[in-house]
Amino acid sequence: MLRSLVGSEMCIRDSSKLGSMSLTLQDPTVVGNAVGAMGSINIEEYRNDNVKAVIREYISRLKESFNNATRTTQGVVDSEFMHIDSFVEMVRKHDLLPSITKTDLRYIFMICAQQERSNKPEKFEGTKGECVTTASLPRLVYYLADRVYGDPLFVAQFPTPEARVEKLLAKMFLLNR
Repeated sequence: MLRSLVGSEMCIRDSSKLGSMSLTLQDPTVVGNAVGAMGSINIEEYRNDNVKAVIREYISRLKESFNNATRTTQGVVDSEFMHIDSFVEMVRKHDLLPSITKTDLRYIFMICAQQERSNKPEKFEGTKGECVTTASLPRLVYYLADRVYGDPLFVAQFPTPEARVEKLLAKMFLLNR
C-alpha cells in the first residue's frame, strides 16, 4: 500500500481555514513522516460486529456531516465525492483538530482514498485528485478513533476498538452541540 502511495503522482490542495498547503506524494519523506507519526495501526481489529453496530447507529449523521462538509468546501449540494479539504472541514466542525495533527489527517485520508480507489477504480474515472465516497466513512472513523483514542494515554479508558469508536462518535455528535 505504501509503495503505491509513494510511487503515484498526486497533488492534494487543502484550502481549508487551516491554511493552504500542497502535498505531493511523490516525495517518500512526506509519506514516511506521516507513517512515523501514525505508528502502526491495525484496522482489522475494528472490523467486527460490535464496531459495525456502533457505526450503523451513527451512519446517517456521518453521511449528513459528509454532505455538509462537501457543501461548505466544494459548493456542491449532494456531492458523491469528498476531497481532502472537505475531510479537514468535517473534522474541524466536530472539534477533533486539537486531538489530531494535519499530517495524521492527510495520512488517514490518503490511505482511505487509495483503498477505495483500488477496490472500485471505475467509480473514480474522471475524478480529479484523491477523493472518497460515503463508503469510506467507516474506515475514516476507524483510523480517526485509533489515532485519537488509541494513544497509550487512553488505552486504559478505551481498551477496545468498539470503545474508541463509540467515544469518537459521541464526541462528534453528542458532546459538541
